Amino acid sequence: MREITLLLTAVSATGALGCVGSPIDVEPPDEDLPQVVVAIDPVARAELRPTWAERCEPRQTEPFGSPETEAERVFDAVLDRHLDELDEQVLRFARGDVSVYRGTARAHDDGGALPFWARDGELPSGDVMAVAFPMRSLSFEDEPFRWTSGSGHLLRIVGDEPARLVDVYQLDDDLSATWVSPVLRHGGAYESAPTPPAKCLSCAPRLVDMPDRFSVDPLVATRSYHVHPDGTLRHEDLNVHEYVDFTIELTAQLERVPPAALTFDDLVRAHPSWDNTETTGDVLREFLPRGDEMVRVSMSWLVEDVAIPDEAPIADEDREIYRCSRSTEYEIETFVAQQCLLDAGVRDLQILERRTCCGPLCTACELPEWCDG
Repeated sequence: MREITLLLTAVSATGALGCVGSPIDVEPPDEDLPQVVVAIDPVARAELRPTWAERCEPRQTEPFGSPETEAERVFDAVLDRHLDELDEQVLRFARGDVSVYRGTARAHDDGGALPFWARDGELPSGDVMAVAFPMRSLSFEDEPFRWTSGSGHLLRIVGDEPARLVDVYQLDDDLSATWVSPVLRHGGAYESAPTPPAKCLSCAPRLVDMPDRFSVDPLVATRSYHVHPDGTLRHEDLNVHEYVDFTIELTAQLERVPPAALTFDDLVRAHPSWDNTETTGDVLREFLPRGDEMVRVSMSWLVEDVAIPDEAPIADEDREIYRCSRSTEYEIETFVAQQCLLDAGVRDLQILERRTCCGPLCTACELPEWCDG
């Protein structure tokens, strides 16, 4: 504990503080005043100052409203689209709408027993990140030939080295059941889990509650499959009694990260990457540091219906069956402040190319298409 020395000045009761006389009535002290040492806990002192996260406020990217250039007009037309993408990738986590977790985990499955999977999975014990997503639709084969579906939540537990993940699912209308995928690989080609995954009952915290802690020690989920003579794999065939059992064991101790403490690196680590896809993990890895921001420069298109240009070589009698569209290729920046993830937006749209094309509405019409340039 550090000590802070404060000099306290005494004022006579007959001075200004005593409501009698005036400040000039106060006699100066005859001797130096004593120094009073006041001990202040540095943690308590830090709490007296507002942190950066507490001062962090969301940025509002506004449209031009009355655009003066074509680039400003295109910016206004595509702004909502890019802000929706930014919300999906960053802002919903920074607001706390989606839970992000740090902690440790370990998982092992005996997927090598499944002919079509043909390998055991291992998520070694170590540090992980996790995200709990609300899902509009989940569907699982709960019993042979009977599917259970509905809205729910997905907890994705992601390890760095090696690049492995485990998906944990719960349906909102059956919160006692938890479904668990085999250990999946990421960092390469996209890999999806077999359906149905393994299942356990009353074995995990409810994801719908957005718990501050997700702890399972251990969770054991199982599933039985039957291998037919033709080599295909089916789940719990009631007519045949030759089963292959699949088991996954998951141990996890996860703590929810307060939104104000969330970093951009946390988001990157919490989202797996698959090559050549537009998943959130791949998009987040396209952001590069620039000063105190993370910036992504991306290209996209705006396609708009337009009137048939006067210069289009389309006969007057055919103009009613032609439709024209203008495609604008542009480049735009998305930025996120590293010390305040809510301070984010889009800016600096530049038009790269524009092209107008016209074609007949009827597919059977033997009429030519036309593009300018």
